[in-house]
Amino acid sequence: MAFSVAADPECARLIQQIDALTAELKKRYTDLINDKLELPAVGPMSLAGHQQQFRDVQRGLRRRLNEADAKGCAGYDLDAWNWATRPAASPGSGGGDGT
Repeated sequence: MAFSVAADPECARLIQQIDALTAELKKRYTDLINDKLELPAVGPMSLAGHQQQFRDVQRGLRRRLNEADAKGCAGYDLDAWNWATRPAASPGSGGGDGT
């Protein structure tokens, strides 16, 4: 049985975190594509470092999605799973709009 957001405060907390992490991934994805800072490929403040940060946020999102599913929480954007599993972007790969 799925809980509504209002019925279970734990579900509400998880859904809020899922929404925030999904939004963060969308921004990071767009930032990687646009590469306005023209980051070097490797080293401090590099594309590789930002791609790793993207993957770290994905890991946290997957953990919360699995927890929400295990608790029967409903109401989060199902597109969150797409963001939790897509490869990190590279400069110029994609439209830059997060899709």
